[in-house]
This record gives sequence, structure tokens and C-alpha cells, in this order.
Amino acid sequence: MHRGMLAFALLWSASAPGAAQGVHLEHASLSVTGDAAPGCIDVRALREAVAHRVGDGVFGEPSEGRLRLQVAISRHGRALEATVEILHGETRGTRTLTANSCTDLEDALSLVLALTLTTELEASTRDEPENLKEVEVEKEVENQKQVEAVTEKGAEAGASADRGLLALVAGITDGLTPRLAPVLALDLQWRPAWAWPQQLGIAYLITTEAHRGDVTAGVDVITGELLTCPVTLAARLLGCAGLRGALVRAEGEAGLGVPVSRTATEVQPLARLEGSLSLTGSLAVHVRAAMGISLLRPEFVFHDAFSEERTIFRVSPVSWEAAAGLSLALF
Repeated sequence: MHRGMLAFALLWSASAPGAAQGVHLEHASLSVTGDAAPGCIDVRALREAVAHRVGDGVFGEPSEGRLRLQVAISRHGRALEATVEILHGETRGTRTLTANSCTDLEDALSLVLALTLTTELEASTRDEPENLKEVEVEKEVENQKQVEAVTEKGAEAGASADRGLLALVAGITDGLTPRLAPVLALDLQWRPAWAWPQQLGIAYLITTEAHRGDVTAGVDVITGELLTCPVTLAARLLGCAGLRGALVRAEGEAGLGVPVSRTATEVQPLARLEGSLSLTGSLAVHVRAAMGISLLRPEFVFHDAFSEERTIFRVSPVSWEAAAGLSLALF
């Protein structure tokens, strides 16, 4: 948890010395929504964490709630954002928290929700002064300033954190092989705070066969890629560009059944579009599609039974691939 959040906790606790755990609010209600909430925020665990700080029995059904806390979770690029709406009859205010992972966001939410409830608990145990409305307005303004300061520090900390991802994907490809072929790829992605995301990948295109007349050859390919991703689309999509190097190997015959192996290299400018869907704080579904333009286009020539040369396979001008798998956050 960020040091700014801890400082905020101390400030709020100091402003509420009379708050005691176990004092009930006639049941407050808590709801969590948003497209990023499933698999990221455990609502039951969040309720228990808040209740542990404030006191058991503080939460009830929304219909019973004197105070309603509504949390909306969304993802913006690499950051998670929680918008906390506090309703007490009419809307009282909205607070926004930003974090770099689901765990950090859940910790920050439990603290801020507990502090909000603690303030309400204290207010509910005091005699109502004549200028209660004025006092509440002033306190709300002060609390909002403190939350904004915490959010700004949290956003700065999240933005300054480098991230590393490891992705394992499987799919199909064509162009570097004689026909449609399965592919298995491993990517290492580094997302520094000061530059565009960088990717280093290696892929193995599982052996396929090329046929021409009575000549058959087996073809397999290993590729290496280096890309940078300067474009972010719809918060969860990355547009990447870079270079791919390929080692293409074909095994056939050199007349009268004599086996022969030939190897050639290929270089391709590569464009890729990829996206992810978070499953947990560190695990996500990873999908991608790519297209490359062949610069060298090597040919593979073999001999038939009469020792006549036959071009059995040549790398296509354009290759493509589509794959999906899982990515794991390393840090």
C-alpha cells in the first residue's frame, strides 16, 4: 500500500478520536459493479476487511441502508480505477482511487471505505449541533481534499512502476510455411514507465509438409521477434511494430531417395495487434494477430526420382498469424 494512503489513514484517525469499533450504523450497504470487477475485487473479502476495521454488523441489504456505498471498477490502460459514490439520501460525493493491481486496489478500497464509515459512526454517536449541516459540509470538503491527494500520489506511484509480462500463446500461421500450420510462441514484454512497451518473442512453427509431384519435404520454422508498441487502442489493445527473423529448414531428397536438408533465413517487418482480458490480479487472457512482409523469400529446390530440379516451396510475400493464450505479470 502506498505511503500516501498510510498517511491519509493517520490523518483521518486523528480527526476522529471518538470513533469506536462495534458501533453500528443501522446497516450501511455496499455494492461493487463495473466491467473490471469480476475476477478482480472479491466483494465478500472486501466486506470482511472493512468490517474488521470498523466492526461486525455494519453492512446490510441495500433496502435497509441508511448509508449506501457504491463502487464502480474500471480499467484504463495499465491502471485500475475505483469510483466510490457515497449516498446518504441525496448524493454526498464521489471519490476516485487508482491502483496498479487488483490487490493494491482492494487494500486501498478497504481502508477508504472503513475511514468513511468510521466518520459516519462518530457523527451518529454525537448530539446534533445547531450548525451540523455547516460542519458536515466543511468536513466533507476537507476529506475530499485528502482523498484527492491520496489518489494523486497513488496514480504517480502506479505510473512510475515498470511492469513485466510473460505470455504463452498457441494459434495458426501461414506464409512462412507451405500451408496453414500450428504455432507455439513465448513472449516477454517489458512496460517501462518512461517508454513504450517493448516485446521480445520466440516462436516455433510446428513441422508441415510441402508436396510437388512425387517430391515431398518437411518444413519447420523458428522465429525471433523484437517489437515496440507505441499505440494504445480502447485501453486494452496495443498496436506494435518491429522486426522478425526466421530460420526456415526443409528436409527432402536429392534424387534416388538420398536425404538432404536445406536451411535459409528470412527477415520481415512485422505489425501486430494484441489485447488482454484480466482474470486475476496477475493472470490474463492474451490474444493477438500479426502480419509480416517477407524481404528475402528463400526458395527450396529438391530433385525428383529422375534428378530433375523442382521448386517445392518458397516463402510467401506476406505471412500472418492469429493466436491466444495466457499472460502472467512478473512484476
